[in-house]
Amino acid sequence: CLFRLCLWAMVDAEAEEDLAVAQEAEAGREFHFCPIRGLPILHGQRVRTLPGFHLLSLDAGKEALARGSYVAFGTQFPCQNLEYLHPDDKVFICPEDHKAFLNQMSMQYHRYIRHELEERKAERKRLRARAVERKARSEAHAAAQVQQRQQPRVQPRQQQQQQQQCSFYNTGMQQTSHRSRGNDCSNGRNACHYIGHAIPAAAGLTFAAAS
Repeated sequence: CLFRLCLWAMVDAEAEEDLAVAQEAEAGREFHFCPIRGLPILHGQRVRTLPGFHLLSLDAGKEALARGSYVAFGTQFPCQNLEYLHPDDKVFICPEDHKAFLNQMSMQYHRYIRHELEERKAERKRLRARAVERKARSEAHAAAQVQQRQQPRVQPRQQQQQQQQCSFYNTGMQQTSHRSRGNDCSNGRNACHYIGHAIPAAAGLTFAAAS
């Protein structure tokens, strides 16, 4: 009898230890909370919205179907139909967009296609944009250096052109001044010639008239 009592005591102690230790739920059989009600969803009252693929409680799903939409996770989603889940169905939730899938492979594929691949594409797009920006900067820098190198060569040419223009202008002014002087001299000579001939002739006429 004493042996049986000891055995029973050991069994009760092991049972208490098992109850005290929290057992982890099997993957896909965790309890989920309704994003609309904020309450735990019973396994026999789970529905999945279509095309949103969100896990809702039965009452919240019916209301969403009647309204045609629902608000969850801070965003409004359309609700065109409901998929009623069996109590034994496993549910795997995507941590990025909270969509529910019935097997882990589907959830991982969705996560890779919709999130990881998109992130990689976005990262490649950023790298390409940065490469184009760096190329444009390098080309602009090279063009600025070439322009700086050409400036000392261009300035003497411009100075030479300006000097040539100034010399051409000066020679033109000199030629015009010489021409004007020559015209003035010729005009003076003509005037003197006219006076030398015209005055004696007029004097002779007056003398003849007086006589």
